[in-house]
Amino acid sequence: MNSLKNDALTVTLFIAAALHALLILGLGFVSFSTAISAPPSLEVILVQERDSVAPEEADYIAQVSQDGGGETDENTRPSSPFTSERDFDTNGVAPVPVVKSAPEVAESSSEDVLTAVFSDTETAAQTDAEENLTDTTRVDRVVIEENLDIAKLAAEIDRQQEEFAKRPKKKFINARTQEAASAEYMKYWIEKVERVGNLNYPDAARRNSLTGALILTVGIMKNGDIESISIDESSAQRVLDDSAKRIVELSAPFEPLQGELAEQADIIYITRTWEFRGDDSVTTY
Repeated sequence: MNSLKNDALTVTLFIAAALHALLILGLGFVSFSTAISAPPSLEVILVQERDSVAPEEADYIAQVSQDGGGETDENTRPSSPFTSERDFDTNGVAPVPVVKSAPEVAESSSEDVLTAVFSDTETAAQTDAEENLTDTTRVDRVVIEENLDIAKLAAEIDRQQEEFAKRPKKKFINARTQEAASAEYMKYWIEKVERVGNLNYPDAARRNSLTGALILTVGIMKNGDIESISIDESSAQRVLDDSAKRIVELSAPFEPLQGELAEQADIIYITRTWEFRGDDSVTTY
């Protein structure tokens, strides 16, 4: 019983001594929430102007020193977005909106691929690719050549059609022609060449008593000029053949084509038999 009283007295004396020590040393108690509160901090901002003199007391942390800024006297936190010195007609910082995207998903191959660093087995994959490329190139070359051939053929057809369109209308007249317009024109033509021929009968034929006949075709243009002179069948004597040509040249120009004959042809060809007789005369029939 005495032991319990001694223990209680000892505890009481210890508590009393501790309270006196706390009062003497000036220790106090604070709440737990106050003890773990965070220390004061400064906000970090971005500024666009630099001052030569740093402020004595900073309200914010920035990349350069600046003593005040803006258009207000109140101590407010900057809230405007960071802007560029250049004037862009866009909203925000990026001049072009960026749309988020992802790469297309590649289709998985069902074929098994076996790879090795060294192998005794040769693969024909590259060869097949080269052969396919060669075949494609060959096909493309054939297509190009065919297109060139078609273009050349089309150009040739166009040229022929153009030449045909430009080609003058031709009409052939001979002794059997019965058409009124052609027959009338040939009548006056015969009269003129025979008259000129008899007045200019070749002296060599007269001196050598040369006779003979030849077939001559004369081309006459619409204005009456000579287009061509050709011997269809020779007289076998050069003097007579040349004399017939010379008579035609002396008779030119002929009457221009008119009326229905001018509508029918741009050039007419008159084919006649020329005969040099022994009486020093020339006739055509």
